[in-house]
Amino acid sequence: MAKITSFPHFPELPAEIRDYIWDLSLPSPRVIVSQKHFQSEDKLYFPKTLRAPNTVALMVCRESRAVALSRYKLCFGTHDIYADLPGGDILYFASTQDTETLDDIWSWTMREA
Repeated sequence: MAKITSFPHFPELPAEIRDYIWDLSLPSPRVIVSQKHFQSEDKLYFPKTLRAPNTVALMVCRESRAVALSRYKLCFGTHDIYADLPGGDILYFASTQDTETLDDIWSWTMREA
């Protein structure tokens, strides 16, 4: 693993450059998995074990959160599912039988290093 080097002068960069760097840190399009809610036909269910994680930029600092919120919006009537649907995030409606094959779905959504 490469050695991680800190950059203590990041706060001294102009705001436009910091925002650009935060924007570059946001993930590529993701697959957001939903299943029908077992108690209601008109509600979506997002199992935690299958959920694509929200971008970390939402939780780092106010500056990164502001940049992330310019792309990611709360979706589907939830309080914790953020998506960038115009930017390419995909909503996948899974049946309970599909959950075993979701590793194939996740594999093509990962950004190359």
